[in-house]
Amino acid sequence: MKTDMATMGNDRKAASVPPFKKKIKVLFVLRMIGFGGAERQVVELCSGMNKDRFDITVALFFHDDGFLEQLNASGVKVRILSTKSQYKSSVIFQLIRLMKEEQFDILQTILPIANLAGGIAARFSTRPQVVGSLRNTNPFSWLDPFCLMDLVALNLFSDRVVVNSQAGKQSALKKYGLRNDKVTVIYNGKDFSPYVNKSAGIDRLRKELHIPGDHKVVTTIGRIAKQKGHRYLVEAAHILVRQKNQKMTFLLAGKAEESFAEIQSLIKEYSLESNVRLLGLRNDIADILHLSDVFVLPSLWEGLPNVLLEAMIAKVPVVATDIEPHREVIEHHKTGLLVPPQDSAVLADAIMEIINNPQKAYLRQEAAYRHVSEKFSREQLVKEYEEFYQNLCRR
Repeated sequence: MKTDMATMGNDRKAASVPPFKKKIKVLFVLRMIGFGGAERQVVELCSGMNKDRFDITVALFFHDDGFLEQLNASGVKVRILSTKSQYKSSVIFQLIRLMKEEQFDILQTILPIANLAGGIAARFSTRPQVVGSLRNTNPFSWLDPFCLMDLVALNLFSDRVVVNSQAGKQSALKKYGLRNDKVTVIYNGKDFSPYVNKSAGIDRLRKELHIPGDHKVVTTIGRIAKQKGHRYLVEAAHILVRQKNQKMTFLLAGKAEESFAEIQSLIKEYSLESNVRLLGLRNDIADILHLSDVFVLPSLWEGLPNVLLEAMIAKVPVVATDIEPHREVIEHHKTGLLVPPQDSAVLADAIMEIINNPQKAYLRQEAAYRHVSEKFSREQLVKEYEEFYQNLCRR
């Protein structure tokens, strides 16, 4: 296993375009560098890009913890533009000033607020090539301010738009009306080395979380929000524990957002307090995955979820909802199981199918490991972005 990961992405091929005589100056703009998947991808990209060819600055609207330590360690310049209480009134002016001072070649904006603020600022500065991003396939609504921000920013202020899945591209074309030649797909990628080998902390973690020795562990990781479909996993837990008398512990790791109170109430209603753990934000995700017998992602919509890749590289059998982005990662019955969204009974059956058929689960998890290590490495992510930026500058 170590050999697989050691060779994965080593001897990275040089970009297909010749190098520039000077460094390409790239500015990444984000609202903050919190613990989300988009922010994680910025850190992965900044860590891997060739600093001899790219001069990279990351501008954050305000300071927060998140992945800031990893970002600082990646060898890029970090600029904090304002404070959390004042950024709404000052950040565009700060961005204009920064762009005029540094004369960037490329502006890469991440997520709706940055797409809009960065795009507007670029119009009043040195007019770098503006690359917007669309990181999700959420339903478009005229009442959703984030959808409206992206609609304006990606159409009016972005020269190109990067999405992280083919489903994301179709969303960009159909929901946001973008031209086909304006949208580029670059899949997520990660340094998977922390997820490969089980650490010595697994037994400690099991004791810390008070998981009985005879319990199977079912895990999901993601914000406690409607999008992530936690309700259906809790309902599946009720079916498995209360109706089918299965000895199971369910771990729900992730930031508490708008659905948290609902999930707490549901756990109490089904008397699952001793079987479901709400873990909040964790910095030991690799250990949690290695502790798990099944990983579940019951999302209603997604972009391309990093945590799904992490579970597959950690060789945890996966069950995910049958939505377009998940189909780009999972082949049903070959690398994982796909179930209809919002169907707790089928989800419960899929979890039991994995528990009752360990040999089939083993074959799927081995196939999943090979698929993810080949297609979603950090090396591949960096290579595609470097080529994309160089070609963009030549245009």
